[in-house]
Amino acid sequence: MRILIIDPDRAMTKALATALRGQNHVVDLAGDGQTGWELGQSYNYDLIILDVVLPKIDGITLCRKLRKHQITTPILFLTDRDDNIDRAHLLETGANDYIPKPFDWSELLTRIRSWLHQRSSSQSGVLSWGKLSLNSATCQVTYAGKPVSLRPKEYSLLELFLRYSDRILNCELILKQLWAYNESPGEQAVRAHIKGLRQQLRKVDAGNIIETVYGLGYRLKPQDRLAISQSKINENNGSLPANLQQALAISWENLKQDTLAQVAILKQAARQLLDSGKIDPDLHSQAINEAHKLAGFVGTFGFTKASYLARQIEDLLEQSSYFNEQEAAFCQRWTENIEQELTFSQPSLPYFPEANSEEIVRKTNLEKIKVLVVDDDPQILRIIKKLLDSRGLETTTLENPCFFWEVLEKVAPDLVILDVKMPFFDGIELCKLIRKHSEWAKVPVLFLTAYNSTENLQKVFNVGADDFVSKPFIGTELVTRIIARIERNRFLRGVTPRNILKSLDTLKTQQQAI
Repeated sequence: MRILIIDPDRAMTKALATALRGQNHVVDLAGDGQTGWELGQSYNYDLIILDVVLPKIDGITLCRKLRKHQITTPILFLTDRDDNIDRAHLLETGANDYIPKPFDWSELLTRIRSWLHQRSSSQSGVLSWGKLSLNSATCQVTYAGKPVSLRPKEYSLLELFLRYSDRILNCELILKQLWAYNESPGEQAVRAHIKGLRQQLRKVDAGNIIETVYGLGYRLKPQDRLAISQSKINENNGSLPANLQQALAISWENLKQDTLAQVAILKQAARQLLDSGKIDPDLHSQAINEAHKLAGFVGTFGFTKASYLARQIEDLLEQSSYFNEQEAAFCQRWTENIEQELTFSQPSLPYFPEANSEEIVRKTNLEKIKVLVVDDDPQILRIIKKLLDSRGLETTTLENPCFFWEVLEKVAPDLVILDVKMPFFDGIELCKLIRKHSEWAKVPVLFLTAYNSTENLQKVFNVGADDFVSKPFIGTELVTRIIARIERNRFLRGVTPRNILKSLDTLKTQQQAI
């Protein structure tokens, strides 16, 4: 739900906004009546909280103005107890409710919940799509009866898709609906949250409920196709076919000892922490590097806990060179848990992909696609090369970014894949240089990163990246994104002024014939 608070008391509005955002609401703040009027016209709010005494336009005048312009959003007035105002008169201006200041916080929040509940009831409080259900009154989401755990923004995103289930939603519309007017972060944040929502839905075997309509936006997958794809998941019971599972197990066994050697470096660093509270500088740098590699690599084989703990260790080690006893104990425990999972658990993939990526490649009707992958983790490079080569792509891998330009000139790739964090040159610096190069500025750049926070994604897109895939990655997703970027790039290169004029002439001829 989206709420507008119009009140000059900054301390009060900030506290109230924090409480409401904690309940998954989007909150806009205005300190005067004029700003409130402009926002009230620009956005569709579910509730407006309005003070009587406001600069520029007073609350009563503003309320009348909103109602005159057919804005029917419920309005709750805040009034000082010593205001010489007839409370009944407030309701006559078009307000729905009022509460006097100083107010009891529990009473105010109860009133707000009541009005929002009435609003959601009129729009249907329980939203569903196939086996997916969202109860806006309790903020609970389930799939086939199983609870779905979502972050606040993921919940709001899913609610938006369910309320507009017959529409394709583009990033601009999503930003306008789910972010406050003064904090709109950009399209990359929308894509990151959609990715997070998809991952949470896959955890309960919901498959790809939200699909991308390339060039237009996102939508809920039509229910007839949703039923077909879900039956495929059920047939496989969410697992890989036996032959692929066997191939995955063989690949893991070939890489297992090298991976455990990386874990041994983390164990050595943890022991030094426990003994002295600090780490030798060279070992410290090496441990950060190995933790970073592990976080992306082991997740690709379905070791999600180990991937998460490796990222925790990396974050901890990057903070300082000196650590207290508790931090040292955490580091040791996390390392032991990583080793245990990698030693005794079997590899798996997060979900069985719906689409056959070889079929996606065949349907493109493109000549041989050349891809250059730059990552300092040789195991990740080995996996990606095997994955892309098996789909018919021509893949060149590079572990040392110092030789990037030499290899780039030699390969002349259709697309470049970069890791964010690498020694000597990180991916962000390389991308900056690519975009400034006269010959290679137009080549699509896709980032492969374990750092998928909004802040890091903003950095990636600010330097000119075309797309990103989070580690651990799904093979089908990586192949599909590569194909989509290459097709788009080739299409744009073909849209020359001459082609446009030719198309217009053809269209004009057809219209004249009609």
